[in-house]
Amino acid sequence: MFSAFLYSPTYFAYRKMWFSAAITLLGTILFWLPQVFLAAADAGLAVPFGWPVGTWDVICTVIYYVNIVAKLAFGMYSLLLYKRFASKKMAALRQQADGDAAYHDALVRKGGTSVPGVLLAFGILFAVVSILYMVAGDAMMAWYTSFFV
Repeated sequence: MFSAFLYSPTYFAYRKMWFSAAITLLGTILFWLPQVFLAAADAGLAVPFGWPVGTWDVICTVIYYVNIVAKLAFGMYSLLLYKRFASKKMAALRQQADGDAAYHDALVRKGGTSVPGVLLAFGILFAVVSILYMVAGDAMMAWYTSFFV
């Protein structure tokens, strides 16, 4: 699925797969941190562990490829994960329902997608990016603009 490849946290939030959304959201944020540290180290600012720019560059390169592999896996297996998730939820609803009409009503109530979940995921990502730029904004801007000079 193309949407799961590009927007894993929001895809899972849209599908109401809250645990998967939280894990991918946390992973996305953790994958961003080394880039911030690289920019700060390149600007001569203090960074965690006191590692030099070269070390942060290697870490960022490794994370870049790990991120691509993870996105490919999400893209390839997201539909399977969703099918398993939905099947378990539907089986639990079937157990609780007294007849087909009650089961249908439960599916209508509990099923569907979550646009507020997508907005929440985007909001969290936006807030994290905003905080990272407030903390290391000058270093990030200097680092990014150094590629174009």
